[in-house]
Amino acid sequence: MPTPLIATNAIIKVGSETVALARSVKITVEYETLKEYAFGSETPAVIAKTKKNVSFSFERLLADDMLLQKIESETPTTLSILPEGEGSGKPVWNLIDALFTSLDRSLEYGEAAIESAEGVAKDFQTGTQQ
Repeated sequence: MPTPLIATNAIIKVGSETVALARSVKITVEYETLKEYAFGSETPAVIAKTKKNVSFSFERLLADDMLLQKIESETPTTLSILPEGEGSGKPVWNLIDALFTSLDRSLEYGEAAIESAEGVAKDFQTGTQQ
């Protein structure tokens, strides 16, 4: 069977193992804020970030069994996303303690293809590959 050519924009890893290829990755980081006003003031005396909310979505994932097991076991895991592929000095995005909340699957080329997946994470960090 010929190996299909699949357009991807990112590699997804758990630890050092590649678990999926993704065509589209979207990560949203939002902060809840606290505003405290002094008596009689129209402008806040204190503005602070109070809570960080991290959500993510993937489109067109070609996933291996390890990722599917992580999704189905509902175990939080750190996902490393390599938006420019592998290589020293290239960026890496880490979703810390990620949990998938929705999943739309199909079977394509004998592999488990995920049409779309969404989830939440405890934290989001960026860095560079070593």
